[in-house]
Amino acid sequence: MVTDRYMNGAYDSGFYNAIELFEFFPETDLVRASFSNETYERYFSYFAAFSLAVTNASDAVGVAAWGDPANTNYTVSDPYVRRFYNDCHNRNVPIKAASFHFTSTQFSFDPYDIIRVTDKFRAEVLVPAGLPDLPIWATEFEPAPFPILPTSTKALQAFNDPAFFASFTLGVSMFAQDTSVDQVLPWPGFGYNGTGAGDQPFKGSFNRSSSGPIPLNVAKAWFLQGKLVTDTKNRMNVFGSSEDGFAALAGISDDRTKVQILLNNYQFDFDIATEITTQMIPILNTSASASPLLQDNGLLNGESTCFISGACMTFPKATVRNNTSIAYRLHITGLPWQETDTYELQVQRVANGVTNSTYLSKNGKGHNISQFSMKYSQMHWGDH
Repeated sequence: MVTDRYMNGAYDSGFYNAIELFEFFPETDLVRASFSNETYERYFSYFAAFSLAVTNASDAVGVAAWGDPANTNYTVSDPYVRRFYNDCHNRNVPIKAASFHFTSTQFSFDPYDIIRVTDKFRAEVLVPAGLPDLPIWATEFEPAPFPILPTSTKALQAFNDPAFFASFTLGVSMFAQDTSVDQVLPWPGFGYNGTGAGDQPFKGSFNRSSSGPIPLNVAKAWFLQGKLVTDTKNRMNVFGSSEDGFAALAGISDDRTKVQILLNNYQFDFDIATEITTQMIPILNTSASASPLLQDNGLLNGESTCFISGACMTFPKATVRNNTSIAYRLHITGLPWQETDTYELQVQRVANGVTNSTYLSKNGKGHNISQFSMKYSQMHWGDH
């Protein structure tokens, strides 16, 4: 009925082709402790019936389910997750995508993990199941969904900095361009901040004011990336991205008159991670976690843990990165116009409390820009 209503205009709804994907129970890690063969078969029958009903109502919409077992949050443990994808293939049950929530990065806050987890999942789960081309959707991501905050003034200030939130979310989206994930959907809180289940704090993308909403750094960063992928949607080669957090993307317009380069210098105060991790130790089930619980660097050990309450998580092993960049040097060659043509160079910055400000604007000539350099204003920001 829902599919018919929103895809086909049934019941005089006025809606047509309004849904692309249903997500079926993605947070199955919350019942991992009680999972059994009988439970699995019951859940699979629910999914199969729902997916077939949706597909029969409209072949333009589909169902995603179950999540990604390759070191991300919201999964069920093997063998059930591998069995699920095998059963979808072998029993001819339609599935439009594998979906998961990229929300366990509070253990090391690493945007680059979006590449590690999705590529590993496709290679180790989907390909053996006979679903090598099944789309993968990250239907939620944010830095930290737990109601646990850093304890020191310095770390709490860094955690609450809108520039940190902007740089993390932008980094995930930028690194996702080079992985097999098809959709990465940020969870921006409730616009003006809010809390979810368990009173976990979600960061907002706007501040309220009497004159209307004021975009924070993250909204402006998304705006700049939106301009990149819409105005200059043809990707160009750019070098300099690093697993340590620095990300770079470049594109050119269809008429080859405009080039945009997006840079994001993500740096992280690891006191945030260690202070959050320390507070989690008393609520972890030590028999279902790595021993010792902590690495020498103070971050969580292993790739999986369970809470005393029974909920479990998997995640990439937490690591400390070493991005200490204080400036960048940009060298551009082969611009798509003649050596005698003039151009306008504009640099826009999202940093500190300043959002989408034009930092530099000047004219030049030719198809090369040699050794353009600029220092960063602080550690969390992106340049465009």
